Amino acid sequence: FLPDICVGKATIDSFAPTIRICKYIDAPDATLFSSMRAMEGAISSIVTLVTSCCAPGKTHEVTADVCIPLIVLVLILTAPQTLPSRIRLILEFIVPVLELSSLGYALTTFEASAEQIHHEYALM
Repeated sequence: FLPDICVGKATIDSFAPTIRICKYIDAPDATLFSSMRAMEGAISSIVTLVTSCCAPGKTHEVTADVCIPLIVLVLILTAPQTLPSRIRLILEFIVPVLELSSLGYALTTFEASAEQIHHEYALM
């Protein structure tokens, strides 16, 4: 289910920075805002990873279709215990202006990834 751009180029070790960031989302002392910032950082790390998989001088548009499968992989490797409830809590208390920011995009991407894991793999 990995995007073609990453097949044969991205190794599990290349996901280490994103995994470290995602572990913070599950930290007991993480606030809702810091969890959103960690999600944003994980998306940024994924964009960097995809960019590094491109041939020199070439670019690849990093859309949700690229990010979601990679975030699914990272979430499976990270196995966060509180992610679904943390996402629901953030959605309940999010300030509307944040929904339209990069933090909102990251939250939506993580929500879609968690839903995919829950419905397709029954892991969360």
